[in-house]
Amino acid sequence: MEGKIGVTSADKIIEEIGGCGRFQWRLSALIHAMKTVVAFCMVASVIMSKKPTAWWCRTPYVVNATGIIVDATASCASRPNATNCFLKTCRPGNASNCETYEYDNSPSTLVTEFDLLCDWSWVPSTIMSIQLGGVLLGNFFGGLLADMFGRKPVLFASIFVLTVSNLVGYLAGSWVLMAASRLFVGLGCGLFLNTQYSYLCEFTLAQDRPLAIGFPSWAIQHCLFALLAWLLKDWRNIQLMVLLACLPTFFAWWWIPESFRWYIAHDKQHQAMAVVKQVSKFNKKTPRDLGLLLIESKQLKPPKKSAFLDLFRSKQLLRLTVLLASNWVALGLITYGINYGIQGLSGNVYLNIFLFNLATIPTKSVTIWLSNRLGRRLSTIVIFVLIVIAGLVCGIIQSIDTPYKGGLTNGLSMAVYFCIGAAWGPIQTMTIELYPTLIRTSGFGCLSVLARVGAMIGPQLVFLDKFAPGLLYYCCAGISVVCVICQLFLPETKNAALNDNMDYLKEKGADTAKNEPI
Repeated sequence: MEGKIGVTSADKIIEEIGGCGRFQWRLSALIHAMKTVVAFCMVASVIMSKKPTAWWCRTPYVVNATGIIVDATASCASRPNATNCFLKTCRPGNASNCETYEYDNSPSTLVTEFDLLCDWSWVPSTIMSIQLGGVLLGNFFGGLLADMFGRKPVLFASIFVLTVSNLVGYLAGSWVLMAASRLFVGLGCGLFLNTQYSYLCEFTLAQDRPLAIGFPSWAIQHCLFALLAWLLKDWRNIQLMVLLACLPTFFAWWWIPESFRWYIAHDKQHQAMAVVKQVSKFNKKTPRDLGLLLIESKQLKPPKKSAFLDLFRSKQLLRLTVLLASNWVALGLITYGINYGIQGLSGNVYLNIFLFNLATIPTKSVTIWLSNRLGRRLSTIVIFVLIVIAGLVCGIIQSIDTPYKGGLTNGLSMAVYFCIGAAWGPIQTMTIELYPTLIRTSGFGCLSVLARVGAMIGPQLVFLDKFAPGLLYYCCAGISVVCVICQLFLPETKNAALNDNMDYLKEKGADTAKNEPI
């Protein structure tokens, strides 16, 4: 036991109270169900900011063949060839800009509601980046707050923020107010995503974490959203649907306890004992020597004054954080670059979202098996190598003129999306397993912040890809090469117990851990 990463009495406690028991299944089901709201919020911007299939710049007059101005009240959709209807034209004739836009029968979106075309075409992608900026803030502060005040208050505070911000978005009368609401939507998403992984891991053992974290609920929820959005169409109806989905999640408060590991790390033994007894009762297990195990856990407890800066104070922890950073930036950039670019691919946007996410479900399931079979590190390396190949080929196809460009781009984009979707599980699991309890959510939050930096860049690469075809996919391939190199210097964490003693990595370092038996 001494040679393993982070072997602690907290893991012995989990074994004593049932391991992967009924409580763990219920907790995972509740948190994954709550994540439905977050998944809806994250993908909603893609649908709500979609451009209409056809739009016209309409001038206030029309001239017939004899040069006489005639009535121009009829819509451009009903007479698209009229001389005062200019299809997808920003500056008709000598006009400096278009004063009136008309749209086809496409569903109402932010673009059609607020005329976000031509000089304002940058707004939709910027709103997406603003939302991801909110996720960045949520990841950063979520980690700090969850380590200071506990996992449970932050988890449910995130749902409250999502409820209020979605209500504001539903009532928004301008794109500026909508952008402000999406900032707080992102903040709520970041708070939730950062905290939920600690919850899922701190009540489970090493062999169960890949399933707890890697279960493809995110893909299933995106598929469900695509179906509901296709039925609702109008962006305000979609916004209302997301708002209503927030409300039932508050009832989970009575079934989700605080993390007993957090109580132990903060010297709250009585509260930890109460949670452990609650779990053992639900699992129908009678633990032996529970008091002794809690005393051992207390002795292994890290210093109470640990803080965010501990991530950088020792050479080993700094090195660990830097090596993981490239992987997290890649997760954000590739995922949201491809995700936001779906609306520009050929075919129906609802069907594309559904198919892209449906196809990631089996790949994520395979990754769960690979993480336990090959290990977290080797699984991640294989995935990024595949992204390098698919990204380079797709970038080349984008750069050349071929009659099959649309179909090939769709197929290769889907391949990249499959792979990056599969990469989230092992990288998140590895990150959780490498950081000790007292700074676990701070470390996870710090790296999640970097993922959101990459995510903010992704939509802008989609915008620039219109001017430099293939740019997005070349960037995906390039950063994946960096990730492969960094993974080679990270320790493997397969079968590792969670580390509750912060001195482990400070004293031994990643190099030592990498060469020890796991």
